[in-house]
Amino acid sequence: GLFEVRLMALTALPHDRGEPEANHLANTAILSIAMGRLLGLRRGYLIDLGFAAFYHDLGRALLGLDAFQAEAGEALDASDRPRQLSVACALRGRGYGSTGLARLAVAEEQARVRQPGAPSAGLPRPHPFSRLIAVVAEFDLRCHGTPWAPPRSPATVLSELAADSRFGATEVGLLRDTLGAWPRGTLLR
Repeated sequence: GLFEVRLMALTALPHDRGEPEANHLANTAILSIAMGRLLGLRRGYLIDLGFAAFYHDLGRALLGLDAFQAEAGEALDASDRPRQLSVACALRGRGYGSTGLARLAVAEEQARVRQPGAPSAGLPRPHPFSRLIAVVAEFDLRCHGTPWAPPRSPATVLSELAADSRFGATEVGLLRDTLGAWPRGTLLR
């Protein structure tokens, strides 16, 4: 409906200069839920997928942009510090029960997709939700850029993701289907 169109449109806005990581978390959650809807997931699964997408980079958001600019951002980003902060913060909530722990595991497993050497949350292979979140998170970061990498067009990023062996063709195809024929930020002439 109209609400979904407006929500998807928010993901095309430039990241807030003061809190780009908060925008990244929201965009990742919105696009992940949209992909889940396209898959026909039930409401409970959509909630789990959305929370896991929101948790995936919580540590980066809590560290803030200043920490990344002060500490050679790319090295800090690749370190365990943001991930450990994400887990610690999510575990402090503790009111979310076993479902919350599953969401946390899914959020953590996306790191294994994006960084193949990352530690596992104990799953033999990344959960399907983890693979969806990983491709969406990478898409959003590449489209909006980071302090060490400039933003790229959605079409360029989709092509890059399709060529990147870390991301499955199914997940990239689902993201492409979710975004439509003319992804946000596409310029038509």
